[in-house]
Amino acid sequence: MSKLLSDAVDDYCTYRRTAFRKGTALASEQSLRQFLAVVGNIQTRSLEPRHAERFQSYMLTAGKKPATVNSRMSQLSAFSKWLTAHRLVSNSFTGTTRMIPVPRKAKLRIPVTDFQRLLDAAERPDRRIILALGLFLFLRGGEIRTLKVGDVRLDEGEVDVVIHKTNDIDEMPIPWELDQELRRWFIAYAEDIGRPLRREDYLVPAHRRFPGWLDRPESGNYQPDRMVLRPFDHVQSILNATGYPILTEDGKKAGEGVHTLRRSGARAMFDALVEGRIGDPMARDDALRQVMAALHHSSVTITQHYIGLEADRQKRNRTMKGVRFLPETGNVTPLRKVSE
Repeated sequence: MSKLLSDAVDDYCTYRRTAFRKGTALASEQSLRQFLAVVGNIQTRSLEPRHAERFQSYMLTAGKKPATVNSRMSQLSAFSKWLTAHRLVSNSFTGTTRMIPVPRKAKLRIPVTDFQRLLDAAERPDRRIILALGLFLFLRGGEIRTLKVGDVRLDEGEVDVVIHKTNDIDEMPIPWELDQELRRWFIAYAEDIGRPLRREDYLVPAHRRFPGWLDRPESGNYQPDRMVLRPFDHVQSILNATGYPILTEDGKKAGEGVHTLRRSGARAMFDALVEGRIGDPMARDDALRQVMAALHHSSVTITQHYIGLEADRQKRNRTMKGVRFLPETGNVTPLRKVSE
């Protein structure tokens, strides 16, 4: 069985659009359309390892960054498995290509001692609560956007969060700091819209836009029936205002935003567990797994990289270098005296 590569790509992309999130499906389609342009509209049964190798070489020659090349080759590998499962190719044709080594770059992580300064730098209450949800509940931007007022149960100390990556609902605990921020936000929110909050109102609503030549009113700025558009932009503006770098050396955005808050808050939780400042004594032993559960990661390894535990190698070096492990005892005869 075989079909034109373009038809196979269309079928695969249609499936991805129905089974995956919009951004994930779009990334697959972009990679495969580029692959189609490089190898031509051949029959699927004609696909061979040389086609995958040609695609990888083309991207490297075109100056694509190794991380971009690896991402697109991963998309091609998934497509190859789909073709094999549907018997459009006899074997996967991407097996001979390898991932390009990419050195890990240190990601920005805000020290817990600077959390309050970051919160106080938010000039608007809605931006402050976005920061709080990222720092103290470790939510992604999409999870913040879809929260409703009714999802928050302050009396029970819990908030129901839809985890979009797994399509799951998690009853997450509300830390003390977030409880205080939520109560503060609810008062400001209700005063702005001129009525009590309703369960169906978005927890972080869209902010009305006004022409620059008009003075913004003191109330009526929030639209409770519309979710906030881009939490990422709000966080970036505050990071920039507080002196944290959001651009790379060549002037491009470094990707710092809501994930910066997640990393920072999760690392603060890990350190507090290890140092015994929160949790019971048993919590120290499984601190990493507790943080993994809070971040909704699928493995401890992902969590280790995410919260920057590699940086602890410096602490390890300072602790171990030149240190005597064995205790000094008085009955040990130096080798020089034995030889004499």
